[in-house]
Amino acid sequence: MLVEQAQDIAGAVQLARSDAYEQQAFALGRAYALQFHLEVDAALAARWMEVPEYVTELEELAGPGAPAAMLEQVTAHEHRSVPLARELFGRWLERVAGVAGSGEPARARPGQAAGRLP
Repeated sequence: MLVEQAQDIAGAVQLARSDAYEQQAFALGRAYALQFHLEVDAALAARWMEVPEYVTELEELAGPGAPAAMLEQVTAHEHRSVPLARELFGRWLERVAGVAGSGEPARARPGQAAGRLP
């Protein structure tokens, strides 16, 4: 998996890690790679738990009770993670993709063209 191999990519900067995975996120130039879904709230996580294949895989990876534990963790942390995701992705759109928060093209930095995403 690319995120797990970030330490082998010249110029990659580690952004996050965990006890389970040394490489949770990295940046390489204007690209970001995330091994997690920062934007997920409890409602979406609950819908994921309705997918039998997902539940089975999660239990195989993390053991019995993992789906309930994951949902509990998402619920406990969504008040911080969801706003952080909006800020992170919003700043990426503005600073990297050149999309201003108002829907207008962002001003170009020197050497960068401004524009909107299609």
